[in-house]
Amino acid sequence: SLDDDKLNSSSSRGIGAAGDVKPDVTGVGTSVFSSAMGTGNQGISYSGTSMSSPEVAGLAALVRTKHPDWNPEEVKADIMNTADQDLWTTTGHSGIRYAPNRVGAGRIDAKAALDNLVLAYVTNDPGAVSASFGPVAVSAQTTLTKTIAVVNKGAGAVTYSVAYDPLTQVPGATYSVSPSAVTVGPGGTTSITLTLAIDPSKLRKPLDPTVTRTQAGFPRDYTADASGRLLLTSSGQPTLRVPVYAAPRPVARMTQPSSLKMPGGKVQTALLRLKGTQLSRGSGDNAIRSLLAGFELQARSGALHNCRSSVATGCIHAGDEKAADLKYIGTTSNAPELTAIKKNPLRKRGLEYFAITTRGPWRTPALSARNRMPSSSTPGSRTPTSSSQRWSTHARARSSTSNRSTTVSGMSM
Repeated sequence: SLDDDKLNSSSSRGIGAAGDVKPDVTGVGTSVFSSAMGTGNQGISYSGTSMSSPEVAGLAALVRTKHPDWNPEEVKADIMNTADQDLWTTTGHSGIRYAPNRVGAGRIDAKAALDNLVLAYVTNDPGAVSASFGPVAVSAQTTLTKTIAVVNKGAGAVTYSVAYDPLTQVPGATYSVSPSAVTVGPGGTTSITLTLAIDPSKLRKPLDPTVTRTQAGFPRDYTADASGRLLLTSSGQPTLRVPVYAAPRPVARMTQPSSLKMPGGKVQTALLRLKGTQLSRGSGDNAIRSLLAGFELQARSGALHNCRSSVATGCIHAGDEKAADLKYIGTTSNAPELTAIKKNPLRKRGLEYFAITTRGPWRTPALSARNRMPSSSTPGSRTPTSSSQRWSTHARARSSTSNRSTTVSGMSM
């Protein structure tokens, strides 16, 4: 079919954290006919992970049956390493190839997974297989490395050529691999070093070429990433793949005085002088500019403690929950500007802005609107003692959905 190895419209972009880029692989999720549970002799066809996840699980069972001594990481590595089919934006295996943050290593290949006896996976992040540097904020030239283990489960030596295959690129971010070839003896292990070199003066913010700059009629908020796959090729052997990901960005280095003396009087005004270097990189759609906004601190909240056997509520169960643990809340408004031009801020144009800082980053920020009830509390207490009028916030950050087409769905293992 001309639609083979296009991406299903329900297949979303995964997370891109340090040590964890998703999805892991892609499985066929459209035009699949399977048995309908509970019917006895009937079939059914769904789309998306309803079909692709049991397919990947079935392959994992086959690999485990053939190699009962392999641990879960090795089974996962085998399936990812041999997912050797690219996914494309247009029909007939043409157009632009999708990157790891959309399709992982690629579309799975059951025969290749069952024939393969050499595994490759990152050693820095056990269980991940992929080499993900995650978001990297830099203000000076930076070099980061990951180590890829190559493990030969077979009875004969194998030699591989090693190369990096780029799929999305960011100026100023460069990958290299060393050595360019490895030989692994029977039952042996060797290592490959993957190096990411970042020059912040050259960083820009290009868009993944498989998506558009608008989404639902609004400008898309996105993360620029440098990603691809480490490839190990050998004559007569499956080409092994290890997904590679990083999202480098430059940061401004700005400081301010630790205190500010305010003059007397009913209206007090003083300048808070900043020192440092702001950002101004590139031009047009790929430009990066630093912005500054001042918010009046309204509240602080201490860090929640980790949960333990005697405390299971009001605590942090897993690191991701720190994204919901508030640290600071600030407010500002455009009322002074409107008043200065003799406009009434209580009419349509008056806006109140709220800023929050949390103890950890959001995994999947998205465009959303929420109603909240702000409240006041006794200093040092987490329990609200009174509430004020209702207000609305509109939080905008990177969207977790994207431009998609048909036939396969990304899977995480």
